[in-house]
Amino acid sequence: MTGGLNNQNETTSSLGSHTRLLLIVAAVLLVVVAVMGTLLYRSSTQVLDELPYVIDQEQEVFQGRESEERQPREEQLTAKEQCSYSLDWQPTNFRQSIDQLPYNVTDMLVAEDGTVYAAYNDDNNATFVAGTKDGGSSWEVSSLPDAVVTIRVLREMQDGRFLLGATGRAQTAVLYESHDGLTWEELAQDAGNGIVLPNETSTSVWDIVELPGGEVLIVTDSRDNNPDRENMTLYLLEGDRLSELASFPGLGLLAAAVNDEGLIVVATEESDEHDDPELAGQARIFISADNGVTWDEGGIPQGANRIYDLHFHSSGVLYAGTGINGELLYSSDNGLTWRAATHVPEIELPFGDEGGMRVVEVSRVYQILELCDGSMLVGTGNNGGAIFYTDDAGKTWQETEDTGPNNVVWGLAQEEDGTIWIGTGSRGGDVLTTK
Repeated sequence: MTGGLNNQNETTSSLGSHTRLLLIVAAVLLVVVAVMGTLLYRSSTQVLDELPYVIDQEQEVFQGRESEERQPREEQLTAKEQCSYSLDWQPTNFRQSIDQLPYNVTDMLVAEDGTVYAAYNDDNNATFVAGTKDGGSSWEVSSLPDAVVTIRVLREMQDGRFLLGATGRAQTAVLYESHDGLTWEELAQDAGNGIVLPNETSTSVWDIVELPGGEVLIVTDSRDNNPDRENMTLYLLEGDRLSELASFPGLGLLAAAVNDEGLIVVATEESDEHDDPELAGQARIFISADNGVTWDEGGIPQGANRIYDLHFHSSGVLYAGTGINGELLYSSDNGLTWRAATHVPEIELPFGDEGGMRVVEVSRVYQILELCDGSMLVGTGNNGGAIFYTDDAGKTWQETEDTGPNNVVWGLAQEEDGTIWIGTGSRGGDVLTTK
């Protein structure tokens, strides 16, 4: 019996030891699970706090949230929170201050020093740049050489110089530079390689885009539309050295954009047809992640024969202003796929001599301007030069004040204080602003 009791006591003792061990292991596991859960919660919370925008099933909607952990509370009045502006367009003294009769105002630029510039041409296709330092009350005008027919783009670079891209009178792309915005010299030479622009391939400089490293993309179209051959239409400006960068199919390029990481997106066209959908061709997207050395084709922007403007929104969404249907397209994956925002509303225009009105549909989105609070304006044509406003990434639109009798809005710019500038054209170009 004693031996049996001893065996039983040893068994009981052994069971008690195992139970205690199991309880300790269980307790340790509970602690580990609790710690891991806390870490996962903090990690997921941090990720959510850092999302700059959210994507729902219908559309990317800009949120513009600022994390409270990134800066002290008293410093959280960001530029967007301080931003204010009016959509009540007012005339300036532009037409009264210049000697020429402007036909098209083709671009607007707000310089770093606050000077506002307008590029324009008259009925005889003479081209000019005018600048104002007093809100549009007075303008100083400089003329471009007779070789320039239409200024397509006006930009200020990080180094303070100005660049101007245009169509030459011989239907060749021309590039000019200035150090004061009013005195212009042609920029054509490439050290060691002779003349790069103008040449026999490119007909117009349509866009000028600066890369994060200070290099500049010069975007041109092509006179040759052979689908079996690519044409040199993208050039690189490094300092004063201009060189060939990349060739593309079709009629070349109209627009380009680059994001903060240096990803380049360009848009090509297949036809110079503006109105007939059967002949207009299809715009195409090309993407480069290595400063233009290699290119991959992006998604097809369906319904767009041309892309007149590309813009990387501060939310990261890429927007495209298009013809022939006047769509604003957007891509949340850097141009790999595209969707259409809500079409801007139809507009009413005067018709006939008896005060009649007709309803027309917008067929071009020429310009995209991101305002200081993340909202957007788009300048349109060709049936009527209306400007539309959206504060929900194109889900809904508000038609702004009438811009006058012109057919197109090619110039949109905003000052740091919120003042907006507008350049119109096709029926007597003018410059409007907000007060």
